Amino acid sequence: MKRLGEIIHALSIISLAAVAGLWPTNFSIQRPAMWIAGVMFVADKIINRGFDGWKWRNEMWLYVIMAAYFAMTPLMALLHGQDMGDVIVRREIDSRLPFVIFAAVGVAGWPKGMEFKHICYALLAVATYIGVFDVLMNFDNRSLLHPITMQGIIEEVNYKRLTKFNCHMIANLTFNAAVVSALYIITRKEIKTWIKTIAAIAAVPNIALLAVTEGRVGLATFLLIVTCTFTYYVWKWKKAVVIAVVPIVLIAGAMAILNHPRVNWEEVMKNDRIGIWSVAWSQIKEKPITGWGAVDGRHEFIERGLEMENEIFETELEPLGSNIYLEHPHNIILNEWVANGIAGVILLIAMVAAMVVKREWITTAIVGIFMIQYMFDVFVIINPLLMGMAGSFMKINDKKI
Repeated sequence: MKRLGEIIHALSIISLAAVAGLWPTNFSIQRPAMWIAGVMFVADKIINRGFDGWKWRNEMWLYVIMAAYFAMTPLMALLHGQDMGDVIVRREIDSRLPFVIFAAVGVAGWPKGMEFKHICYALLAVATYIGVFDVLMNFDNRSLLHPITMQGIIEEVNYKRLTKFNCHMIANLTFNAAVVSALYIITRKEIKTWIKTIAAIAAVPNIALLAVTEGRVGLATFLLIVTCTFTYYVWKWKKAVVIAVVPIVLIAGAMAILNHPRVNWEEVMKNDRIGIWSVAWSQIKEKPITGWGAVDGRHEFIERGLEMENEIFETELEPLGSNIYLEHPHNIILNEWVANGIAGVILLIAMVAAMVVKREWITTAIVGIFMIQYMFDVFVIINPLLMGMAGSFMKINDKKI
């Protein structure tokens, strides 16, 4: 029985780490992974008496906030008298499920012995596999637009990445998370040198894919990671040098962004999101306290958008066919404010703050990567599974991690 308990415990750790690594994959892959992790987690708690010694700790208030944030959408929909079966409400609820799931896992207690390095191993392994075998090695030279130029190769790589991920934002989140995971593995003293060497090698294709990405936010996030890492180690080496070196690094990063083909005055000023944000803001100004509710908020957003920003909205809505009300404000704060009012925004900010305050830098890095992207999208589009998992993970019986 003891041996069985050890096996179940190990499988619980492995399956939870696998869920983290598989977050950017198709739901047909995610779903069985999550079911297996759930079964192993419960079995571990039962067989190995995982609740023994459980006690409430102050940092566990994070889980209360996460659960409250999940409950905000159905609560506000009810208060506004809206149909709980409407597809908009259901999608908003589904997009928040990771927060309440990992709140429950956190309250019950993560498996003893599980560390953040296990999550990082999975993130790096899956991202590297996808990047190398599904993107870098999976295109035909004969299909290149410019077969003899680097530009042609870059265009084909970005095309293959888009077909794999369906969205360059998910791709960039995947590769940025892999890069910070590699940094975490390399900097941990207790991890063996050969594992660190593999992590450093695995980081290379992820870095390469970020360097040529068509996603402006993904590239900017990667450059921010590089800048912060460089600044930290220069600071550790000689603090005075930071004053001279950091401005040079910032200028180099700015030049890299400005040389991106999608970063120019015309692209920025004509960006559809500016017009979309203005529509959402006009709604917020009318109902800043209570919001509109998920259903009325989205319907009003689309109808008002077609009046205020007709050209932008017609372009955005065309791929949605009859599901035009699934279009959203492309900003998590605006989306929250429109639907759930100021209370929703406060809960969102409180949840993110609780995920990163007094936590190890890897948690802040992963949550930060996601929140940067969410300034240009919402939870419905980019699965917050990894963000909820990383933000909720802490060592209850020892130290926060």
